Amino acid sequence: MISSLILGGNMMLDSIDPWVHAAFDPLHLSGVGAYWRVISASLLGHIVLLRLLPLASKLLFPNAYGRLSTADKHAWCVSLTTLVHSIYDSFFILAFINHPVLNDNKMDGFNQNFEYYLAVAMGYYMWDLSTCIINFADYGY
Repeated sequence: MISSLILGGNMMLDSIDPWVHAAFDPLHLSGVGAYWRVISASLLGHIVLLRLLPLASKLLFPNAYGRLSTADKHAWCVSLTTLVHSIYDSFFILAFINHPVLNDNKMDGFNQNFEYYLAVAMGYYMWDLSTCIINFADYGY
């Protein structure tokens, strides 16, 4: 039963692939087309993290979080989401800072794991951009 759901989901995602490539490949953004699933999962992961942080903050910091206003609670959760991504970002970059393939050819060096890292980062930046646009009065100029 579960395997048929997974296979059905993969078939649905496979049917979206040509549309994503048709949208991004003419713009010379074929990397987006190749990694759109990872980018989407990262974007969704950051949205879910932002939604779960109020619950975690109530459990871990009941006094401090409970005294915040609604706007400050949202700003707290946005800041924690950014902190979680920054920690992930830092550890991943440290692992690749002296990677031999990437160091030998800084312009065209390729590493599949690093490509996945960039896709996750792109999902984060899409989340960050949407957060800034939606909350322009709070985070804008």
